[in-house]
Amino acid sequence: MIDISSIKFDTTGHKLSYSSQQTFLRLIDNKPFWGTDGQVPKQKIESVRYIHVKYQLILPDSAIADLYEPNFCQIDKAKKKPTTIYCKVFRSEGNGRVYIYMLNGEGKANMK
Repeated sequence: MIDISSIKFDTTGHKLSYSSQQTFLRLIDNKPFWGTDGQVPKQKIESVRYIHVKYQLILPDSAIADLYEPNFCQIDKAKKKPTTIYCKVFRSEGNGRVYIYMLNGEGKANMK
């Protein structure tokens, strides 16, 4: 089982670096990031846990620190069920690795 959670992105304590025109966010804490087209993110990934029968693995903050605007799924409000899933988990042959596939972004051409 994979458990991925997100929280509101609080800019307090983060260094935001903009383009020379101050209109395009280029770096967060002096590092590139995924999830927006130059805007301040609203959400960030808080944690990623992989739970197996015999053990649990929690990804370190350094592995997820640059991932924003997670899209887990799109909900059909009338049916209250997911219609499109943007996050999937795959296991390699031999089950030696686990791959997490996510589309992060707020829309249009920003599905990263």
